[in-house]
Amino acid sequence: MVFFVALSSCSDDDDPLSKENQITSFAFTAENNDGLSQDITAIINAEDFTITAVVPADTDVSSLVPTIAISQDASVNPNTETAADFSDPV
Repeated sequence: MVFFVALSSCSDDDDPLSKENQITSFAFTAENNDGLSQDITAIINAEDFTITAVVPADTDVSSLVPTIAISQDASVNPNTETAADFSDPV
C-alpha cells in the first residue's frame, strides 16, 4: 500500500517563511505501530512538498503513529508519535 502526505505552506510578503522549516525525517516505527514488523522510512520530496511511504498491503493505515523529525523553526500536524488516519492523502 502506498500513501502520500502532501505538505503546503503560505507566504506573506511581510513575513517571509524561514528556510529552516523542514521535515527532516518521517517514519512509521514497528515499536510505535503494532501492525508493523519493521520500520518504514518515508521518502521526502521537498521540491514537490510530498512524503511517500510504502507499507505492507495488510497494514491498517487508519491509525498509524508517525515518527517525525523537524527543523528548529518548523511545526507539523499530525504531531509526531500521535496516531493519525492515513487512509487518504493528508
